[in-house]
Parts: sequence; structure tokens; C-alpha cells
Amino acid sequence: MAVMHMKNRVFNLYLRNFILTFLPLILLFALISAFFWFQEKKSQALLLATAGRQHVETLRRIANDELRTIVKGSNAELFC
Repeated sequence: MAVMHMKNRVFNLYLRNFILTFLPLILLFALISAFFWFQEKKSQALLLATAGRQHVETLRRIANDELRTIVKGSNAELFC
């Protein structure tokens, strides 16, 4: 009975040391990883927003060019 109690105490000591040693390291690693993951997602969102704005500007420019071409064509038809 005393041997079993001693084994439990040793196991509890090892478990306690493991938790006190590695759990803070694991939590620190998780926090650092989460920080860099959020930074990456934020930069991706900014790039996507910038690309979206540029895409809208390009589409607007193309639409204006097409509209000018249509207007020029209709003006030419009016004078024929």
C-alpha cells in the first residue's frame, strides 16, 4: 500500500512538473502563433480590399471607354 502511495506521489510530482514546465511554453507558442495568424489574415484582407478597389476602378474605366465608343458611334449615325 505504501509503495502504491509512493508511486502516485512520484507520478503526481512528474505530472505537476510537466504541467508547470510545458503548459506555459505551449500557451506562449499558441499566443504567438495566433498573433501572426491574425496579422497574416489582416494583411490578406487589406490586399484583397486594395485589389477590389483597383478592380472596380478598372471596370469603371472600361465601362466609360465603352460608353464613349457607343456615344461616338451614335453621333456618327445621327450625322449620316
